[in-house]
Amino acid sequence: MQKLNISLLDAIERVRKLKENHEVFPFIAGKVVSFMIKSPSGLEEITFVERGEEGVDVFYTSEKVFKEVIGENNQ
Repeated sequence: MQKLNISLLDAIERVRKLKENHEVFPFIAGKVVSFMIKSPSGLEEITFVERGEEGVDVFYTSEKVFKEVIGENNQ
């Protein structure tokens, strides 16, 4: 898990950028947004949980997908 100082909407926009190279399947439930991402290496998941003013918590199954979504310098 990572704690990021970004909004939930910013997190969603970052995942939407992956749609150019991957199939992305969203699941939205209140302050939780989860994405299943189909990549050449298989099916991965990344989930964002809003913490209000403090940003989001991020849970993921692949460090590669996390870095693709968030970027290496935005942690």
